[in-house]
Amino acid sequence: MLLASRHRWQADERSLLLACYNAGPTRVARASFDMRRMPLQTLDYAERVMTLHDDLLARHDRAPAGAARAADAGAGMLRMARASR
Repeated sequence: MLLASRHRWQADERSLLLACYNAGPTRVARASFDMRRMPLQTLDYAERVMTLHDDLLARHDRAPAGAARAADAGAGMLRMARASR
C-alpha cells in the first residue's frame, strides 16, 4: 500500500514506514500520507526510533555521507508536524 501510493507521500519514506508500523497502514493512508495529520503518539514514536537509529549508526560509523542529511530532514519534518498542532 505504501509504495503504490508514493506519488501521494507528504513525508519521507522512513517516517511513513514507522508510522505504518505504529498506527497501521490504513491510518497512514487516511491521513493522506501526511505526518502532520498523524496522532502525536505516532509522531513521538517515529522521532524516538529515528533518533535511536541515527545514534546507533553514528556510534558505529557506518552511515554514508548523505544518510545523516536525509535523517536530519526527516526528524526536522516530524518536529515541524508536532509544532503545527
